[in-house]
Amino acid sequence: GLPEDLFTVGARLSLRTGLGYRVRTTALGVSGSSTDYYYTEIGGPPEPYDADLSVTMTLTPPAAAPSDAPPTQPQTQTDPRPQADTRTDTAPDGTRTQDRPGGTQQVSAAPIEASWRLGVRLFVPGGPGINPPNTPALIELADPRDPDSTAPPPGPGARAVDRSYPVHIGAISEKSAQGDRKAKDLADWARDRLLVQSWTQRVRGKDPKPSKEFGDNNDATLQGLADGSLVQGGLNTMSTGYTDLPFIDSTGEPRRLRITSSPTRYERLPTPPNTSEFSTLTRVSTSISESKTKTSFWNTAFSGGADFRISDRTFRFAPALLEYLFRKDTRQTSDTRQDTAGRSPLMWGPAPSVLYEVTRTYYAQFNGDAAPTEFTGTTYELLTAEDARLLGTADVHAPAPAPATESESGTESDTGSEVDTTPG
Repeated sequence: GLPEDLFTVGARLSLRTGLGYRVRTTALGVSGSSTDYYYTEIGGPPEPYDADLSVTMTLTPPAAAPSDAPPTQPQTQTDPRPQADTRTDTAPDGTRTQDRPGGTQQVSAAPIEASWRLGVRLFVPGGPGINPPNTPALIELADPRDPDSTAPPPGPGARAVDRSYPVHIGAISEKSAQGDRKAKDLADWARDRLLVQSWTQRVRGKDPKPSKEFGDNNDATLQGLADGSLVQGGLNTMSTGYTDLPFIDSTGEPRRLRITSSPTRYERLPTPPNTSEFSTLTRVSTSISESKTKTSFWNTAFSGGADFRISDRTFRFAPALLEYLFRKDTRQTSDTRQDTAGRSPLMWGPAPSVLYEVTRTYYAQFNGDAAPTEFTGTTYELLTAEDARLLGTADVHAPAPAPATESESGTESDTGSEVDTTPG
């Protein structure tokens, strides 16, 4: 017969108890936020300006499938009234492009263009202003982020770089393209970097394609880079720090793009706007919260099941058919601490203001890149006359500052108070 210990079955009962005294649980949270707010007001009676507006419309019809009927040869239209069984394509200048009987002729896909010139009248409040005296016509700054720069870093006056009002953000393109390819703008470069081949695409030799999730997560941010709206909102933060933009690549992995910017050349424009108020506000807040909990408890658990053993315990199967757990917290204490810090410097300046055409170097770097990629672009930025003079002292060609007089020391103290008295 079979050995007695070849197969055994039995019931299993278990009882577990546990005790806990002042068991500690700690949770730590850190959060931060930054908000840049720009405000400028142009006041005064409206002044009219006449300008010419050119509008061009290009219409490209889709190519239709060819019909069974043979196409007719184009004819010269002499009668302005088309025949009853024909239709005439007419360009905006009045010339006929093609006749086709009964609509059986294949439609030509040649584009149709039309242009209009309209006169418009613009009303500008206050009209153009004049440049205030003693404002620098040209300011050249050293780039502290350029690893190849040999110029000394900008002086204390460079703290005014984040007090401008960005009126317009121009195109941002690569400083030097690699190889023979054409330099890309910032949005196209970022999009190409996010299109990453998956391992299956590498095996098959296929190019990566954007998915719906890729577009839903990235299109709005890429559009903000293309039209400059994202750069305009964070330009002052980029000048002294950085801005991080979240993306996901084509494989679904999260990516972060960090952008910084260094202004290197300010060229004063001849006609600034006639501003009556100009202010910028940067609000930065951080908070740290810590929660500590101590809990005392006891618990008990009862379970029952069955044991199946084969061949002298070489195989054991013991499922839990029933288990009951009871827990009782006898005491719980909690200690929460939260530290919050904020910085909200407000720079305000009345007219007059100065409008500069600014040449900037942008540095864009995805997480994981060894070094950032350099871009260049032009912006129009509005500065108060006081900040423009302060920024001029940081020019690479500016002479060494003379000993400060009593009145100059008072002015410098007032200007420095806008930044230095803010808690770090």
